[in-house]
Amino acid sequence: MVLRSLALTTKNDADRIRRDILKKKMTFAQAVGVFGTTPDQGRPLDVDLNALPEELQKVVHGLQPGQVSRAVVYQGKAYLFLLDAWGAKVELGEEALRERARRVLLRLKSRQTSERLLQRLREEVDVKVYSKALPFRYIAEKE
Repeated sequence: MVLRSLALTTKNDADRIRRDILKKKMTFAQAVGVFGTTPDQGRPLDVDLNALPEELQKVVHGLQPGQVSRAVVYQGKAYLFLLDAWGAKVELGEEALRERARRVLLRLKSRQTSERLLQRLREEVDVKVYSKALPFRYIAEKE
């Protein structure tokens, strides 16, 4: 699919801008021009739906070409997405393909490393809290 994105600082801003787009007070491109925070926002990106994080998949999955998604908060920013087309391909140059592959590999490596670390923490680490040494009252979790 081909998606365009707009990252905003708050969900309220994203909701307001989406309402303006739906009421035809502005286009998605105009919103990107006015509110976009990075130069690559609003550019068409060829994206595999399954490569998106689950919370973004849910938002994008039901869109039809030309529709703007509801606002979604992901990693501290609010996003709006415009679906250009399902199944279409954007021709990427060699450098863009390398960068895309690099991002996918880094995301996979980060996910795998995090999963291994969490598993190790669950299995190996034994945390002891010395409540008398704390400057506050500590209430332990019950197992």
